[in-house]
Amino acid sequence: MSVVAGRRRVRGPGGGILAGRPTGRLRELRGGSTAEPATVGRADQGDTSVVFGDRLIFKLYRRLHPGSNPDVEMGQLLTERGFPHTPTVAGWIEYRQQRGEPMAVGLLQGFVLNEGDVWSYTLDALGRYYDRAVARSEPAVVVGSTGASAILARSTQEPPEAAREAIGGYLETARLLGLRTAELHRALAGGAAAPDSASGATDDGFAPEPFTPHYRRSQYQGIRAQAAEAFALLRRRLDVLPESAAPAAAAALAVEESLRRRVAALLDGPMDAMRTRIHGDYHAGQTLWTGRDVIIIDFEGEPGRPLSERRHKHSPLRDVAGMLRSFHYAAYGPLLGAPGVGSVRPEDVPHLEPWARLWYGWVSAAFVGAYLEAMEGSGLLPEDRARLSTLLGVLLIQKATYELIHELTHRPEWVAIPLRGLVELATEDGGALAR
Repeated sequence: MSVVAGRRRVRGPGGGILAGRPTGRLRELRGGSTAEPATVGRADQGDTSVVFGDRLIFKLYRRLHPGSNPDVEMGQLLTERGFPHTPTVAGWIEYRQQRGEPMAVGLLQGFVLNEGDVWSYTLDALGRYYDRAVARSEPAVVVGSTGASAILARSTQEPPEAAREAIGGYLETARLLGLRTAELHRALAGGAAAPDSASGATDDGFAPEPFTPHYRRSQYQGIRAQAAEAFALLRRRLDVLPESAAPAAAAALAVEESLRRRVAALLDGPMDAMRTRIHGDYHAGQTLWTGRDVIIIDFEGEPGRPLSERRHKHSPLRDVAGMLRSFHYAAYGPLLGAPGVGSVRPEDVPHLEPWARLWYGWVSAAFVGAYLEAMEGSGLLPEDRARLSTLLGVLLIQKATYELIHELTHRPEWVAIPLRGLVELATEDGGALAR
């Protein structure tokens, strides 16, 4: 912390320099203390954290990339714009070589007291939900399609009383997530920060841009190529998939052409929308639960994509699709045997299938309904409901095929979840799949 606070420059043996870059909020966040106790916090696939008392947290990046780090530049911009639902940026450390662009080494932020991430909170809520459902003899309220158009239609409706009673308070959590997500997108698109050579927070870097025909064509080609890669990889891995995933794999392969047609609908007619900077890797694990509210964290973007690509502008609905897929993972993970998300007895799966569908269908609708209400008048989303449905559906397919590649490569025991999601997105009625 002293490197940041003192604007220190530390020269390394190879000629490189570590330089501290404090923001105007450091003094306020640090308070009167100059020597807070430091403890090592969580470590994930991208960084390690050091917590200083209950005031500051320093995120040390373990993967360094030349150029503007989205986590630094977006955090700084949101801090400057007074967005209250993400940690305040106190400064950062960058590494400068004699040639090339600076690289962010770590980010110093205000510490937010929390009860864990929303992913863990959601799994706990679902565990209790499934326990109650198993004890019930009556079937769940029937929910039809869980595709994009059905979620949008359901987002304008009140859940049936039986659904509200079964899901309970998590519906309000989903609405709060939708509201905070919309507020984030409006803050990111709401004007320019003062130019800063290190953070990249400039008008050109954050001003919304039109959803041009050229961009639509480029997006279509990228999603189509990713889907082709995902299905080609699936065919190559069929013989080594978990036996329980075989029905979902067969069902997904049968709807591959339907998915292609749905992606191609992106090219049908104009898209009256804007693209802007977004979170880029948005899911329930990227939000903290304080006990009363949510805090959005980690703006580094998808770790598997190049740094420059993570700074591209996209439709804000891409983040919406990410959170919806996170809900889907949470709802179906315990039923499809994914490790680490809780489990249910195999004999209870047929009874719980419609309960999972009920939870996902109405939680997704609550999230989207609150999001769209808060985004009204922003000019960032298509006003036409059909175009809105098309774009959200395409982005859900994009996210699910990305997940399929990831799970096939790294976690085959999870692969049934994106496979099931693709079937639901292709058929729009999402018939039940056996475990």
